[in-house]
Amino acid sequence: MQSISCGSCRIARFWEMIPLYELSESDSRFSVMAIFSPTIDELPEMERQLMALDFPYPVYIDIYREFALHNRIPADSRFHDFLIDADGTVLFVGNPLVTDRLMTVFNKTLNNFKQ
Repeated sequence: MQSISCGSCRIARFWEMIPLYELSESDSRFSVMAIFSPTIDELPEMERQLMALDFPYPVYIDIYREFALHNRIPADSRFHDFLIDADGTVLFVGNPLVTDRLMTVFNKTLNNFKQ
């Protein structure tokens, strides 16, 4: 579960995700889906921040927090980004933009991915 400050931090740095979105546009093997799950108290501020961000890609707000309810998401934010297959099997965990090494592993995972 993320607090609004953590959510606010992620929103403030969301533009850093643009290269991953652009990569997904040129590589049909994956797509990016950003999901925020604020508490009911955090929702108005998060909506305000996302509207002000004017991000050029879709961002989903899980207002009922069902994503976290139905998936075991660790508290550690390093594990809040993942690549899953059509069956929901996690194939890669982490943000590949963080380091060149993670991007290499991400690309290897994509190359081994069967559609």
